[in-house]
Amino acid sequence: MDQKNNKLRKIEDDKPWYKYPMVWFVIALPTIAVIASLTTLVIAAKNAPQVIEHNISYKTKIDQNKD
Repeated sequence: MDQKNNKLRKIEDDKPWYKYPMVWFVIALPTIAVIASLTTLVIAAKNAPQVIEHNISYKTKIDQNKD
């Protein structure tokens, strides 16, 4: 029985790195985070809020609109 288990372990240890599911899990998590952050950056850049002019006060704008 022990010889059979040892043979199975040796066969499993001989697999290339990309055949282990945990490797893909470890690679996928940071990749998903980078893709999500780039997506957020693109959305934020496309939908940037308008900048309010600081040199004209609110009261001055109201006065200009009355004319």
